[in-house]
Amino acid sequence: LPRTYRSSSSDPNFQNLPKRDKESMTLVRGGIIPSKGNRLVEADYGGHEVGIIACYSKDPVLVKERIGGIDVHKDWGDFLQIARFDAKNGFVFPLFYGSYHKNIHADLVARGYPELPMLRVQQAEHAFWKKYRGVKKFQERLLEQYKSNGYVEMFHGFRRRGFLTRNEIINTPIQGTAFHLLLWSCIRLDYIIKEQGLKSRLIGQIHDSIIMDVNEEELQIMISLIKR
Repeated sequence: LPRTYRSSSSDPNFQNLPKRDKESMTLVRGGIIPSKGNRLVEADYGGHEVGIIACYSKDPVLVKERIGGIDVHKDWGDFLQIARFDAKNGFVFPLFYGSYHKNIHADLVARGYPELPMLRVQQAEHAFWKKYRGVKKFQERLLEQYKSNGYVEMFHGFRRRGFLTRNEIINTPIQGTAFHLLLWSCIRLDYIIKEQGLKSRLIGQIHDSIIMDVNEEELQIMISLIKR
């Protein structure tokens, strides 16, 4: 049975290169270099999974924010008085993926906010779901559908079956669909590169990013293609 429908890699794990240990990071990442005359280019789908959640839930507030280019994570970082990165990975996505204030508080304390009151996190959670009612209803529908059918279904017809936790039920269609859309872009890019006889090459992807080995003379062409 497929585990997540997200991408993975091993031997080596290209998606989880060391960064906390400075010596390991320098050794491993220093060995990743472009071909002669080329440069490495990374194209990141900004806010990709938030957009997927908006598409699935049709939450009017989230859809409006997504179209308007509003930074969802910064607002909650300001609310909790924590860094945007920690608000994104320690508060917003955990709630979008089925967590709740007690687990979130413990994680934020571990991230370096020992003075953050649990009550403040609980208040933020309450305000979050008051704002994104449509996302909450989407989560509840997913859980009911899984109980009835024994699988979670995604936009493109893929179904994940088997025993799933509450969090797995909620995040599977989001993370799975996010990768499928990235994969579609990779397939299209590879086709166009070969069709046009370009020297640049698509060499990998990490989560919601495409990694390319780009010929210097084709840089602007590739940027345009990737954006398209």
